[in-house]
Amino acid sequence: MPRTRPRRSAPCHASEIVFDAVARRLSPARARLARIRGVWEDFVPASLARRVFPGSVRGETLTLFATNGQWLHEVRYLEADLLARLRAVAPPLGVERIRARLCPRDVPPPPVPAQIRYDAHPQAPMLSRAAEAPLPPSVTQALDEAPSDELRRVLEDTYRRIVARNAGG
Repeated sequence: MPRTRPRRSAPCHASEIVFDAVARRLSPARARLARIRGVWEDFVPASLARRVFPGSVRGETLTLFATNGQWLHEVRYLEADLLARLRAVAPPLGVERIRARLCPRDVPPPPVPAQIRYDAHPQAPMLSRAAEAPLPPSVTQALDEAPSDELRRVLEDTYRRIVARNAGG
């Protein structure tokens, strides 16, 4: 008998649905870091977001990597404000401290996310055979909760791209 999941009681962002589906495949620490990276540009100034990025989460401490000493100093100066903004944007993450470090040379910054316009590219090519595989039942169930067909298509495409990227495609 298939497991039934309770329906969401209130509307939520599409990113929450995708994150829930993807988070089931990640370790809790990587899922927390992915969520922080996902909202990073929403609560930090654009100039800071280009030069400072979340590097790791251990316990209640978020480690931020700065590209140079000037931005490291800026993070330390803004630490209380950044922590307050992080709590306001994503309270369930449990981050209570921020630690700032210079970015090690062997750690590349995460890629800047490209703004994808689905209306401009409704039939973007799949990235690999991994993206063409059948969807797991839990993902299908989460997609069934999407309020419209267009949102379902966008979420499914996003999930398949994530699977393809993680498969090395």
